[in-house]
Amino acid sequence: MQRQTARRQFLAAGAVAVSTAALGLAASTASAQDAPAGKIKIIAINGSPRRDKTTAEALTKALEAAKAVAPDKIDVELVNLVDYNLFASERLFGAAAVKGGDEYAKLNEKLADPAVRGVVVGSPTHNGAPSALIAALFGQIDHSVLQGKIAGALAVGGARNGGQEQVVDGINTYLFHEGAILPGPGGSGRTGALLWNQKDTVAQDEFGLTMARGLGQRVAKLALIVPADALK
Repeated sequence: MQRQTARRQFLAAGAVAVSTAALGLAASTASAQDAPAGKIKIIAINGSPRRDKTTAEALTKALEAAKAVAPDKIDVELVNLVDYNLFASERLFGAAAVKGGDEYAKLNEKLADPAVRGVVVGSPTHNGAPSALIAALFGQIDHSVLQGKIAGALAVGGARNGGQEQVVDGINTYLFHEGAILPGPGGSGRTGALLWNQKDTVAQDEFGLTMARGLGQRVAKLALIVPADALK
């Protein structure tokens, strides 16, 4: 009888401890959500050599959805890689490529801003792979720049199934390597957004645009609650 009583007391104490730990976790999660650390920024990176075309169009929809999550707490910006001379890199292309200074340093400074908590990287589908601009970016990016930031991938192709999946997977591999945090798949089951360029616009691809908006929302929601030093 004494042993049974002692066993019941032990199990009861354990249940109280587990319950307390669970409540503590719930409380810390709630406080993280209720106490955002000031205004954050989400940047969309356009890896298309065509500055204002379909990839930019898709990324803009993602940014609009991200901003709508908390308009008073989120700023957004579209960055076009074609505006930077990413091919002036001795590391990637040899000494002969370096002309007019290090253009990447300007982009590095922008991405390294602590206020930038979310990044959406978009690329056209070039032979089933991300663009050369995307490859040049990740070929020289500082490993600390994206670490702990919430990041997602978006691809635009010339057909419904035109290689966008491989492009998203390629960008996600880059992002994982840099220590970014990916928000996971939405209702489509894809960890990214896949869009169809029809007559030089994605405006008719409502399915793809829904994926782009969903990606922007997921990045924004996580960016608001995950601390900047999560993976430091």
